[in-house]
Amino acid sequence: MTTEPDARPERGGPGSVVTFYSFKGGTGRTMALANVGWILASRGLRVLVVDWDLEAPGLHRYYHPLLVDPELHSTDGLIDLLRSYVKQALPTAAGPTGLGPAEWLDAPGRLDGYICGLALDLPPGGRLDFLPAGRQNGAYGAAVTSFNWRSFYHGRDIRGGEFLRELRERWARNYDFVLIDSRTGVSDTSGICTVLMPDTVVDCFTFSAQNIRGGVDAARAIAEAEERAIRVLPVPMRVEDAEQERLEAGRDFAREAFAPYLGRWLPGDRRAGYWADVEVPYKPFYAYEEVPATVADRPQEARSLLNAFERLAGWITDGRVRTLRPLGAETRRRLYAAYLRSARAVPRQVFVSYAPENRMWAEWAAATLTRFGYQTSLHNAADPYTGARPPEVAGPLDGQGRVLALLSSEYTALPRAAEVWQLLQGGELPSGAPMLVALRLQDSDEPTPRPFAGHVVPDLVRSSAVHAEAQLYHEFGQAPGTSRQSDGDSGEFAAPARFPGTAPQVLEVRSRNASFIGRGKLLELLRNRFTGGPAAVRSQVLYGLGGAGKSEIAGEYAHRFKAAYDVVWWVPAEDPANIPAELAKLAPKLGVPGSDDVAHTAAAVLDALRRGQPHGRWLLVFDNASTPEELAPWLPSGAAGGHVLITSRNQGWSKHAGLVEVDVFLREESVRLLRRFNTGLSQDDAEQIAARLGDLPLAVGQAAVWLQETPMRIADYLGELDRALTEMLERTALHAADYPHSAAATLRISVQELRRMNEPAAQILEICAFLGPDAIPMRLLYSRAVVRALRLAPRAPRDKLAIGELLRAISRFGLARTDQGSETITVHRLVQAVLRDQVGEERQAELREVVHAALAAANPGDPDVPADWAEYAELLPHLWPSGAVDSADEDVRQWIIDSVRYQWKRSLHEAGRELAERTLRHWRQDGYGGPDFNVDDDAQTLMLRTQLSNIRRSQGALQEAYEMDRDILERFTATLGPEHSHTLAVANSLGADLRFLGRYDEARALDRRTLEAARRTLGPDHPRTLMITNNLAVSDYLAGDRRAALERHRSNYLQQRDALGAHSLYALSSASNYARDLRETGRLREALDLLEETVRTYQQTIGDNHTDTLRARKNLAVALRRDGRYHEAVEIDQDIYQRYLDINGPEHPDTLAAATNLASDFNALGETARAIPLAERALARYRDYLGEDHPVTLAGANNLSVYLRLVGRVDEARELSGRTLAQFRRVLGEHHLYIPIAMMNHANDLALSGETEAALALELEAAPLMVEALGRDHYDSIGINSNLALSLAAVGQTERAAKLRNDCIRRAQVTLGDDHPTTKAVKAGTRLDSDVEPPHV
Repeated sequence: MTTEPDARPERGGPGSVVTFYSFKGGTGRTMALANVGWILASRGLRVLVVDWDLEAPGLHRYYHPLLVDPELHSTDGLIDLLRSYVKQALPTAAGPTGLGPAEWLDAPGRLDGYICGLALDLPPGGRLDFLPAGRQNGAYGAAVTSFNWRSFYHGRDIRGGEFLRELRERWARNYDFVLIDSRTGVSDTSGICTVLMPDTVVDCFTFSAQNIRGGVDAARAIAEAEERAIRVLPVPMRVEDAEQERLEAGRDFAREAFAPYLGRWLPGDRRAGYWADVEVPYKPFYAYEEVPATVADRPQEARSLLNAFERLAGWITDGRVRTLRPLGAETRRRLYAAYLRSARAVPRQVFVSYAPENRMWAEWAAATLTRFGYQTSLHNAADPYTGARPPEVAGPLDGQGRVLALLSSEYTALPRAAEVWQLLQGGELPSGAPMLVALRLQDSDEPTPRPFAGHVVPDLVRSSAVHAEAQLYHEFGQAPGTSRQSDGDSGEFAAPARFPGTAPQVLEVRSRNASFIGRGKLLELLRNRFTGGPAAVRSQVLYGLGGAGKSEIAGEYAHRFKAAYDVVWWVPAEDPANIPAELAKLAPKLGVPGSDDVAHTAAAVLDALRRGQPHGRWLLVFDNASTPEELAPWLPSGAAGGHVLITSRNQGWSKHAGLVEVDVFLREESVRLLRRFNTGLSQDDAEQIAARLGDLPLAVGQAAVWLQETPMRIADYLGELDRALTEMLERTALHAADYPHSAAATLRISVQELRRMNEPAAQILEICAFLGPDAIPMRLLYSRAVVRALRLAPRAPRDKLAIGELLRAISRFGLARTDQGSETITVHRLVQAVLRDQVGEERQAELREVVHAALAAANPGDPDVPADWAEYAELLPHLWPSGAVDSADEDVRQWIIDSVRYQWKRSLHEAGRELAERTLRHWRQDGYGGPDFNVDDDAQTLMLRTQLSNIRRSQGALQEAYEMDRDILERFTATLGPEHSHTLAVANSLGADLRFLGRYDEARALDRRTLEAARRTLGPDHPRTLMITNNLAVSDYLAGDRRAALERHRSNYLQQRDALGAHSLYALSSASNYARDLRETGRLREALDLLEETVRTYQQTIGDNHTDTLRARKNLAVALRRDGRYHEAVEIDQDIYQRYLDINGPEHPDTLAAATNLASDFNALGETARAIPLAERALARYRDYLGEDHPVTLAGANNLSVYLRLVGRVDEARELSGRTLAQFRRVLGEHHLYIPIAMMNHANDLALSGETEAALALELEAAPLMVEALGRDHYDSIGINSNLALSLAAVGQTERAAKLRNDCIRRAQVTLGDDHPTTKAVKAGTRLDSDVEPPHV
């Protein structure tokens, strides 16, 4: 069986897959695999090593010098392979599922893209390939933790189990040996590695009792899985002989414990030799170095680690390979040095972490470290990041760099900075260097927050440039292998970086605003674009609404980064004629001769700046510029070291390559400014003020000063803002030199200029002032109502193109922001307030009527159609600001009613309720609708109340909804007649109320009458008739007539699908109900196929969180549970339950139903102890909310009684099931389907209590009822008859029992299959229970 040292082993048949597993970490498992793989490849074998320890990958460390990408930063691996397959396998809105496992894997080069070849000199035919865990970047952790192994393995579309088997087959076809490094412990991935994939498992353990037991448990699980004849090789690792007595005890324990599993493949006479061969000794050197023994150990040394791995390789290969083909002496020395160097060298990468306010310090530090020979990158700690951790910590944690943290009060307030500190502080690289170096930039009177407090940090406070550089050099030193960078060919050291705080030689800029707040992201953007190397933008334009803070931002940039420039010069540019004079003032500062010709002097200044003489680094700020054409002659061009910053509210700059749009404050910035001036101002009050002002920076600043200087109560101030916004802002003066106009006056000037230049555009803007401050759909402004209202010249064009020109004019004046992508225009609330103040009351009334007519005309018309929902959502923000609720126009009122229904259909229940109730209050006010208006009997008022009742029912206010609908029905019947379409609509709603209240027979009778009337009045194919038919079928189902419900739902589903389309909400609802009927009548396969399709369509049409989607998914989960697919069911139900908790809270009926279903899943999985708390909480809430006798309450009690019995609480279970049966009979009568189900469960309690005769009598009564309702082949009919057979056998009627049992087995096998849990239970003689899915409430 041995192989000669230089002979190639014979190859024949598929290769072997070997998993290296350990119950706990620290055994040396990965080290063993790395060495065995190397040994096998050295003998001419094709070997693939796979890092399947996804949570803690480390196999690549043992091959570090052999990899092109040692840290795997750009190398894909196993998790990337799996995610790529899953992504294409899942169905999307664009089409069905992708390729199957075999087809996908067989694509040319598919697997090659994930496998790295190792740079080893191997004999002919030998290969050592490496499949890493995955690309080691910031997204790796999220990729692993978010990968759902259960969905992957069990999902019908993904077919993960089949994928893994196909992958294994291809590995075995292409390699002689595949060695898998498995995760420790018990998990989904360790189970795949130890049971599904391998032919052999190397079960690594140390001689501790816990390690041995864990290893034995794994061996037992492998033996019991019966996936294939898997050979288990128990291998003791890290064996020390210092404690001989304890060592022998460990050996004896391990040999005895593993004997049953070793004996499955190894004869007894060979076991002593096996145990002597496979022990791997502990060598302290390898605890500190990740160097393979193939490199570090000399060949043929007894008791070396290499010798132990060679012996292990012999057992794995059945003697084909027993020794390493030795490396050449020079190769071994070179590799050994490479391993030690990679472990011990100080990395040259430095990640500089800073707050935006300290960007100049960060630039200085990065430039200085670059002169020391380091590679640097800047990381703004205020930026959000994706992934499990900030990207700047990945390098240090992988031993590939250090972080320099620049501490300031701004920095320590940032969450990302705290996370960097917590992850790295105190950590060391393999070289011993700290992962984190911190320098303090400023003193602070404020206490240092956690986690920064309590650490001594060197500071640069009040340091000179020389001292600061010396401190940085002290912390980092020179980068390994480098010398100080010199400047070109001169041999002189490179010039020091610009030190923060250094004043430019020429500085003329507006004074710095000490109260400047935020804008960090925008200032970072400006700086990044100015300093972007070859892609740098030398000229940038800050564009935005008047009062948005453009000049403030430009001023802050000039002060924050002044140290980077030799010249900083501010040019007021509002009047183009004054620009030459402002530039000429710079001439003496640059040594440019002056003259009486100001324009000539200004041109000479621009030329000096272009040439960089005498200063190469400069910043020109042109503040409040008008058009690009007027400024163009005064812009220096071609200057490499100069920057130009322009502020303007003229959108003529929109085509400029350096455009930076300045929006209003972020809300948090508004709040910070308000509270800086008013420390006693609460967060909530500050947010309300900011919202009233639309976060316009100038207005927020005015409000901050007003509140600081006046004792006005906040509530009064908010009231004044609502009453007279512009007046309040006019009364607040800021520093006149910096702010010559209030926010309102600034905007008023722009509006007046627009009126002067383009009166029709100003009229369009006036109309916008009576809509909301949210985005306005342009289709409103193209409407007939708006176009007809414009006072245009005779025969002036009024088409869409002409209106578009007017909108562009508004944008050019900076008074609105257009978005061509969404076709919307947004007007700030302060601009709207200024416009409304300029319009008289009569004109205001005219404009409101125009806006109301435009909104009514834009009504999409059918809130039940999801395709129209986006349009409803666009219009809703304008309902209240427009005053539409005060309009008595029928079209406007219908739009409001439709908007409420839209919100109900979208599951926006609270928003819909608020809109309906507020509208009803308006409509009930005196004077609304005229003297003859009767609000109580008005048809549109009653239809709005009907939509409100729908919402209240969905919110769980069942009695309130019932009483409201009953009153509406009476009023419609009296005023419109019993068969009017409005009357039928509310009758349909009342039927729903009765169902929700558990009054199923009453609901069924009412639905029948309503359907008959609808067929007479509307016809059988009318959408409302089909809706009523669907509801009658639901009533049939709840009344216990499952077969009638099935047939009615089937017919209705087909009609609605054909008439409305498969994506119609009504067709989807009918499909879900029809599938539920299929499920509950025993046709599981058909139910599952229809439900899976329906759920996918729901998700693509209305999203994952919509109530209808969640109900369809709950329906699917029940079907999966009925089909015995418990793991899939519980995964869906856990997700649904969490979503309902997030959306509705723990008390909502939908949440309770989800909890009840989840409890049934836990019970089916044998985790009944987890089911009981869920079931008990749901039942208690049902009793409080619905009452003791509601069918839903009784369904919950029925299920709980089963769980109590299964955990041994027999007496409680018997009492509860008996009481529940009696209540069911009293509430639903003797023939409802729930009666035999309750009988079945109570009989089980009686049987367990020894009351066999009573159980038999109950089952004899229940069985025919169940069969009559569901048929003999239904799973519940099989269950009750199987239980009956057990009771008959127990009383001695063995022949009858056997016949009935055999019939049940046959039916279960045919209907459910041999592997279904029900079939297995019938065969095993186990009593079956039946749970009740709570009827929808």
